[in-house]
Amino acid sequence: MALFAQVFPGKDFNAYFEKAYYSQTLGLRKPEPESFQAILTEQDLDPAVTLFIDDTPKNVEAAQQVGLQAWWLSPGKSVLDLD
Repeated sequence: MALFAQVFPGKDFNAYFEKAYYSQTLGLRKPEPESFQAILTEQDLDPAVTLFIDDTPKNVEAAQQVGLQAWWLSPGKSVLDLD
């Protein structure tokens, strides 16, 4: 988030989400399947229509294993490159 603060001074990163989840507050870490499932359950989300984006392939693979739609943010790409 430090880069976000540099690029967008005065903007609140968390304000762009209904709720932001952080490992230290959730008590779970990616790529543990329980971390994905906890959020799906809390938000009552259908994994088949929920998109997970990450820059680490093992996290994307773990998300897919719990049924999430997942996209790997490969080096040099941004969310603006989503097809």
